[in-house]
Amino acid sequence: MMKKLIFTLLSMMLLSAVSYADDTITVNITGKVTQQTCSVTSSQTEFDFGALPLKMLGADNNAMDFNLTFSCLEKKNIKVRLQDNQYKPDHYYHIGINSSKENRATGIVAAIRYVTSGAVQSVSYLGAPSTVAINVDAGIDKVANFKVFYRQAEDVTAATAGIADTSVTLAFSYE
Repeated sequence: MMKKLIFTLLSMMLLSAVSYADDTITVNITGKVTQQTCSVTSSQTEFDFGALPLKMLGADNNAMDFNLTFSCLEKKNIKVRLQDNQYKPDHYYHIGINSSKENRATGIVAAIRYVTSGAVQSVSYLGAPSTVAINVDAGIDKVANFKVFYRQAEDVTAATAGIADTSVTLAFSYE
Protein backbone atom coordinates (compact mmCIF):
# COMPACT_ATOMS: atom_id res chain seq x y z
CA MET A 1 0.00 0.00 0.00
CA MET A 2 2.86 2.36 0.91
CA LYS A 3 4.65 1.61 -2.40
CA LYS A 4 1.49 2.47 -4.37
CA LEU A 5 1.13 5.75 -2.48
CA ILE A 6 4.79 6.73 -3.09
CA PHE A 7 4.54 5.76 -6.78
CA THR A 8 1.31 7.78 -7.14
CA LEU A 9 2.85 10.84 -5.46
CA LEU A 10 6.00 10.63 -7.61
CA SER A 11 3.92 10.27 -10.78
CA MET A 12 1.81 13.29 -9.85
CA MET A 13 4.91 15.38 -9.14
CA LEU A 14 6.45 14.46 -12.51
CA LEU A 15 3.23 15.14 -14.42
CA SER A 16 2.79 18.41 -12.61
CA ALA A 17 6.33 19.52 -13.52
CA VAL A 18 5.84 18.60 -17.17
CA SER A 19 2.51 20.34 -17.47
CA TYR A 20 3.93 23.66 -16.23
CA ALA A 21 6.99 23.81 -18.53
CA ASP A 22 7.49 27.30 -19.97
CA ASP A 23 9.63 26.13 -22.88
CA THR A 24 10.59 22.95 -24.67
CA ILE A 25 13.32 21.90 -27.07
CA THR A 26 13.62 18.98 -29.42
CA VAL A 27 16.75 16.87 -29.29
CA ASN A 28 17.58 15.14 -32.58
CA ILE A 29 19.86 12.12 -32.39
CA THR A 30 21.49 10.82 -35.56
CA GLY A 31 24.32 8.47 -36.33
CA LYS A 32 25.46 5.43 -38.21
CA VAL A 33 26.47 2.14 -36.64
CA THR A 34 29.32 0.57 -38.58
CA GLN A 35 31.63 -2.40 -38.35
CA GLN A 36 35.10 -1.91 -36.94
CA THR A 37 36.97 -0.16 -39.75
CA CYS A 38 40.45 -1.48 -38.98
CA SER A 39 42.19 -4.33 -37.24
CA VAL A 40 45.73 -4.62 -35.97
CA THR A 41 47.93 -7.66 -35.39
CA SER A 42 51.45 -7.91 -34.04
CA SER A 43 54.38 -10.09 -34.97
CA GLN A 44 55.52 -10.09 -31.35
CA THR A 45 54.31 -8.72 -28.02
CA GLU A 46 56.94 -10.03 -25.60
CA PHE A 47 60.59 -9.01 -25.59
CA ASP A 48 63.25 -10.58 -23.39
CA PHE A 49 66.49 -8.62 -23.39
CA GLY A 50 68.17 -11.12 -21.09
CA ALA A 51 71.15 -9.69 -19.18
CA LEU A 52 71.84 -6.32 -20.78
CA PRO A 53 74.96 -4.41 -19.66
CA LEU A 54 74.34 -0.79 -18.59
CA LYS A 55 76.74 0.42 -21.29
CA MET A 56 74.39 -1.09 -23.91
CA LEU A 57 71.46 1.21 -23.05
CA GLY A 58 70.19 3.23 -26.01
CA ALA A 59 68.20 2.71 -29.18
CA ASP A 60 71.16 1.88 -31.39
CA ASN A 61 72.64 -0.69 -29.00
CA ASN A 62 69.81 -2.89 -27.79
CA ALA A 63 66.70 -2.43 -29.93
CA MET A 64 64.42 -5.32 -30.80
CA ASP A 65 62.26 -5.07 -33.91
CA PHE A 66 58.57 -5.88 -34.18
CA ASN A 67 55.84 -5.24 -36.72
CA LEU A 68 52.24 -4.18 -36.50
CA THR A 69 50.00 -5.04 -39.45
CA PHE A 70 47.00 -2.79 -40.04
CA SER A 71 44.07 -3.90 -42.19
CA CYS A 72 41.36 -1.35 -42.94
CA LEU A 73 38.08 -1.48 -44.85
CA GLU A 74 38.53 2.14 -45.92
CA LYS A 75 41.47 4.55 -46.15
CA LYS A 76 42.52 5.63 -42.66
CA ASN A 77 45.13 7.70 -40.88
CA ILE A 78 46.00 5.69 -37.77
CA LYS A 79 47.42 7.46 -34.72
CA VAL A 80 49.52 5.37 -32.34
CA ARG A 81 49.96 6.34 -28.66
CA LEU A 82 51.35 4.86 -25.46
CA GLN A 83 48.60 4.54 -22.89
CA ASP A 84 49.87 3.47 -19.45
CA ASN A 85 53.00 3.06 -17.32
CA GLN A 86 54.35 6.53 -18.12
CA TYR A 87 57.71 7.14 -16.42
CA LYS A 88 56.81 10.67 -15.28
CA PRO A 89 54.02 13.04 -16.40
CA ASP A 90 56.39 15.30 -18.38
CA HIS A 91 58.27 12.41 -20.04
CA TYR A 92 56.09 11.80 -23.08
CA TYR A 93 58.26 9.10 -24.66
CA HIS A 94 59.42 7.05 -21.65
CA ILE A 95 57.79 3.88 -20.32
CA GLY A 96 58.43 3.40 -16.59
CA ILE A 97 60.01 0.28 -15.11
CA ASN A 98 57.84 -1.86 -12.79
CA SER A 99 58.53 -0.34 -9.37
CA SER A 100 57.03 -3.22 -7.37
CA LYS A 101 59.93 -5.56 -8.14
CA GLU A 102 62.70 -6.06 -5.61
CA ASN A 103 66.21 -5.39 -6.88
CA ARG A 104 64.84 -3.30 -9.73
CA ALA A 105 66.90 -1.12 -12.05
CA THR A 106 66.72 2.64 -11.48
CA GLY A 107 67.13 5.51 -13.90
CA ILE A 108 66.17 3.22 -16.78
CA VAL A 109 63.14 3.54 -19.04
CA ALA A 110 61.82 1.70 -22.08
CA ALA A 111 60.78 3.35 -25.33
CA ILE A 112 59.20 2.42 -28.66
CA ARG A 113 60.00 3.99 -32.01
CA TYR A 114 58.27 3.81 -35.37
CA VAL A 115 60.70 3.30 -38.26
CA THR A 116 59.78 4.16 -41.84
CA SER A 117 61.92 4.90 -44.90
CA GLY A 118 64.98 5.60 -42.79
CA ALA A 119 63.11 8.04 -40.54
CA VAL A 120 62.47 7.30 -36.87
CA GLN A 121 59.72 8.73 -34.67
CA SER A 122 59.12 8.02 -30.98
CA VAL A 123 55.72 6.68 -29.98
CA SER A 124 54.42 9.04 -27.30
CA TYR A 125 51.89 9.51 -24.54
CA LEU A 126 48.99 11.94 -24.88
CA GLY A 127 50.20 15.53 -24.58
CA ALA A 128 53.40 15.09 -26.57
CA PRO A 129 54.08 17.61 -29.34
CA SER A 130 53.90 14.94 -32.04
CA THR A 131 52.06 11.70 -32.67
CA VAL A 132 52.97 8.72 -34.81
CA ALA A 133 50.55 8.66 -37.75
CA ILE A 134 50.38 5.78 -40.22
CA ASN A 135 48.42 6.04 -43.47
CA VAL A 136 46.64 2.84 -44.47
CA ASP A 137 44.90 2.34 -47.83
CA ALA A 138 41.60 0.48 -48.04
CA GLY A 139 41.93 -3.26 -48.47
CA ILE A 140 45.75 -3.25 -48.43
CA ASP A 141 47.59 -4.53 -45.36
CA LYS A 142 50.09 -2.00 -44.04
CA VAL A 143 53.07 -3.43 -42.15
CA ALA A 144 54.55 -0.84 -39.78
CA ASN A 145 58.01 -1.41 -38.30
CA PHE A 146 58.76 -0.57 -34.66
CA LYS A 147 61.71 -0.89 -32.29
CA VAL A 148 61.53 -1.37 -28.53
CA PHE A 149 64.56 -0.64 -26.35
CA TYR A 150 65.89 0.40 -22.95
CA ARG A 151 67.67 3.67 -22.32
CA GLN A 152 68.82 5.79 -19.42
CA ALA A 153 66.21 8.33 -18.38
CA GLU A 154 67.17 11.89 -19.29
CA ASP A 155 66.60 13.20 -15.76
CA VAL A 156 69.17 10.99 -14.02
CA THR A 157 72.96 11.16 -14.01
CA ALA A 158 73.53 7.44 -13.50
CA ALA A 159 71.40 4.36 -13.93
CA THR A 160 71.71 1.33 -11.68
CA ALA A 161 71.52 -2.30 -12.71
CA GLY A 162 68.65 -4.55 -11.68
CA ILE A 163 65.38 -6.04 -12.88
CA ALA A 164 63.86 -3.88 -15.63
CA ASP A 165 60.45 -5.43 -16.31
CA THR A 166 57.65 -3.28 -17.73
CA SER A 167 54.65 -3.31 -20.03
CA VAL A 168 52.73 -0.70 -21.99
CA THR A 169 49.49 -0.53 -23.94
CA LEU A 170 49.55 0.79 -27.50
CA ALA A 171 46.34 2.68 -28.28
CA PHE A 172 45.16 3.27 -31.85
CA SER A 173 42.71 5.84 -33.18
CA TYR A 174 41.41 5.62 -36.73
CA GLU A 175 40.75 8.90 -38.54
